[in-house]
Amino acid sequence: MVSRVTFDDLARPSRGAAWLRLARRLAPAVLILAACAALLATAPVGYDFSWSDAPRHALNGILIKGFIVAHSWHDPVG
Repeated sequence: MVSRVTFDDLARPSRGAAWLRLARRLAPAVLILAACAALLATAPVGYDFSWSDAPRHALNGILIKGFIVAHSWHDPVG
């Protein structure tokens, strides 16, 4: 027995195709969230960072910003 296929049958996606389209649309967001969770889970805690000079770099930036904002061109040490 041969069944007839109408235009409505072709235009309406099947339920499986709709789920597949949703999965393809959400896959990048799920991958990014999984990567963020993995990085958060493996991050050092208790200030155990290996970049011991990072606070010094940040402090240098703050001091340079303060120097520029204060316009102390004639007396930089002061």
